Amino acid sequence: MSTAQEFEDRLRDGVARTWGQERAADPKVADALRTAAGQLAMIAELDLEPSDGGPAD
Repeated sequence: MSTAQEFEDRLRDGVARTWGQERAADPKVADALRTAAGQLAMIAELDLEPSDGGPAD
């Protein structure tokens, strides 16, 4: 399973628990979750450590 898919599944589960399954299945909500999951996956894949081991600028 890809990182984006894992994020999407977790976000959808959270929406379903909070606002109900109908809301999680709404096409507009599903599209927003997919977009958010893609962005989160990109962030998760970034190397956030500074290359010199010092504090980030």
